[in-house]
Amino acid sequence: MKLYLSSLLLAYAMLGFSLTAQNTSQKQSGVLIKDGRSYAISPQEMIQVHLGKQADNNRYLTGREYKLYYSAGYPNPFLNSKSGVGDVFIQGVGYKGISLIYDVNTDELIVSSTKSYPYIQVEKALVDSFNITFRNDKYTFTNLHFEGVDTTVMKNGYYEVLDSGEITCLLQHTSKITYKDSHKVYNLGVQRFLKKNSSYYIINKKKEFIALFPKQVKSIKGKLNSYGCSYQLLSNYQLIDLVRYAQSLQ
Repeated sequence: MKLYLSSLLLAYAMLGFSLTAQNTSQKQSGVLIKDGRSYAISPQEMIQVHLGKQADNNRYLTGREYKLYYSAGYPNPFLNSKSGVGDVFIQGVGYKGISLIYDVNTDELIVSSTKSYPYIQVEKALVDSFNITFRNDKYTFTNLHFEGVDTTVMKNGYYEVLDSGEITCLLQHTSKITYKDSHKVYNLGVQRFLKKNSSYYIINKKKEFIALFPKQVKSIKGKLNSYGCSYQLLSNYQLIDLVRYAQSLQ
């Protein structure tokens, strides 16, 4: 019995010594793991590292407060009229699974719900791209800047990019304002552009698209008829398929 008590007391003493040593060690230094190596740093430096990581983790919140401005009960200016869930890429860093709103009228990305913040309009200059999903519908936008391009045709902002090799389709979501009962109503639409030979062309209408391929008019009209819908109702997949077909005829 005495031997058992002695062993138990010894174990408690060793545990107390271990905890004291750990506490002393934590007060004196911390461990930073970087590039697979461990570095001993002071508690003050550990705090700065932690704050830096927190800033990086929340960088998608960089911007200003966003206030709702549309009239309740009337069509709003949001893509799909609601918030979705998506990913934001800021200067090469991705932030996943964020509740997002794309305000088509102002061409701004909004973080729509967080635990500690109001709605935040993300600083556009920092955004590389973002995607947003609404159930089965997913949209991917790239923040494009046009230099040396006719700004009456192309304006800086968020575009869906449908890449097809040498020819690229760009989709810009737009908002047209009308009035109902003295309230603004936001009617959303899409502008289509085609980049061909380093130039940009509006292709909202069938005749605008066909005019870019004057030698293949008959073949392109036949291809359009095969879709079984009007040019304006072509899906993104069908539009890029049409572009690839026209490109193959050249």
